[in-house]
Amino acid sequence: MKPCRIIAAIIWFCSPICAQSKINTGIIQGVVRDVTGGVLPETLIMAKHLGIGITRTCRASAEGFFTVALLPVGTYEITAHRTSLADVRITDITVHNGQTRSLDVTMRPASISEIIEVQAGASVTNPLLGILRRQESSTNRLYAGVSFQLQAALKYLI
Repeated sequence: MKPCRIIAAIIWFCSPICAQSKINTGIIQGVVRDVTGGVLPETLIMAKHLGIGITRTCRASAEGFFTVALLPVGTYEITAHRTSLADVRITDITVHNGQTRSLDVTMRPASISEIIEVQAGASVTNPLLGILRRQESSTNRLYAGVSFQLQAALKYLI
């Protein structure tokens, strides 16, 4: 009778473990590459559940592989982020119970943009003007014998 009790005890204690394996989760995995086909290690991958709003993150391995595991069943938005490359956003990725979704991500260079902010009342200086003003006294000495048009041009610059 003792062996039956031991077996019953093992089944009793293992039943919660078996019940937990039936949780509704899935996996999204894939490879991150650039437009030339090279892998992109250390790329940040974010998986956002569109129904309940949770976000899971991971980083791609040295070979560009990523795995986002234990994702609750539902629809996801996947975002890949890497410095100097444009973010990639893939929507409507559906994860089913026990399913492993394969997803390859191709990233492109980010467009270069520059913002120049100008504040009201800021003065614009010409570096050439500073040089000319410092030499103003020597320039006044040069006016003798210089044509009227050249004198006017020099006065305009100074």
